Amino acid sequence: MKTTADMQAELDNANRLLDDYRWQLDHNRLPASERYQRDPVFRALVDAMVYHVRKGEFTPTELREASILAATIYETRPVRPLDAT
Repeated sequence: MKTTADMQAELDNANRLLDDYRWQLDHNRLPASERYQRDPVFRALVDAMVYHVRKGEFTPTELREASILAATIYETRPVRPLDAT
């Protein structure tokens, strides 16, 4: 028979999993600064962009323009079936 402590531990674990799931659903709606803190992939992208500005390779304006162009290219490409490579 499970003890109260065991049941509480299971409940706590279920709540953590639910919180993680909710975060995954909602993280794209967070402000960029919070996504930077929570999402390691988003952080890596931002850090790479900052690196290129600091190296003098691009200006902030060029990065904004490149980001918008990349999103536009992606959004206007033909739709492919999910199993296509």
